[in-house]
Amino acid sequence: MLRYVVAHEFNHASQFRYNAAKEVAERWWYENTATWMSNVCYPDDNLYVGFLYRYPTPLNRPDLPITNDFYVSNGDTSRNYVYAGAIWPMFLHEYYNIACPRRVWERIGQRGKDADTLIDIGYVLGMYYKSNLAEALRQYAVWRYFTGEERADTVHYFSESHLWPTSAVLRTHSEYPDTGDQGDRAPSGPGGANFIKFLRQGDEEALELSFDGQDGFNWRATMVGCRNPGQSVERKIDLDAGNQGSAKMGWDGNDHIVLVPVVTQWPPPADSLTYTYTAE
Repeated sequence: MLRYVVAHEFNHASQFRYNAAKEVAERWWYENTATWMSNVCYPDDNLYVGFLYRYPTPLNRPDLPITNDFYVSNGDTSRNYVYAGAIWPMFLHEYYNIACPRRVWERIGQRGKDADTLIDIGYVLGMYYKSNLAEALRQYAVWRYFTGEERADTVHYFSESHLWPTSAVLRTHSEYPDTGDQGDRAPSGPGGANFIKFLRQGDEEALELSFDGQDGFNWRATMVGCRNPGQSVERKIDLDAGNQGSAKMGWDGNDHIVLVPVVTQWPPPADSLTYTYTAE
């Protein structure tokens, strides 16, 4: 326990060496990366996992943005999400490479008082990985579905996700045609997402999903054919300027299909956005 805490706090000291301006690198990124780095230093301890069994987290509240940093509404003054959010730099590490979070801090240091964490993450993804923040957030949303004993895929997604709780599903459908919306878990950006599960009905060959996200904001949407065992299949839903789009996926080989909408807007704030979908 002690060595884990020391690694966490030493990483904070390193962060201040990159850039000591408190207004520059937001608290969420400070704590995300320090918690992740503790696990990099002592991977067998896995103390960060305890944060994922509290509230709120990126798994039990996937609709919250990655920048979330608020006091829990029941009066508890802890800010659990910023520590549970260690799985965001963990994703950057496992999907891109271990240098990715460090390169973000280097960019923050280079930019001084002009630094902005989200802009700097986007810069690093473009400069070193031929990617961008919107695509990273889309993939991060999909990765978060494959957690817990029921859904973990430690080969193709998070390598330690079998230790984590199962992420929260917004709704499950089993009869078609059917429709739905964001319900009481309207996602916020950047990175807020939902998981909507679809089960096969009878001997139908395919499922077609149509998505329509709130206008004026940036969205991504993915259909995922979940296979256990075996690698799941992902299909992006191409969205037009009005955030509308559709895609079809066959049932063969898939245990179930999941729709994963995610808000990729940054900035300005994109709070509690709405959407609708149709399943046929």
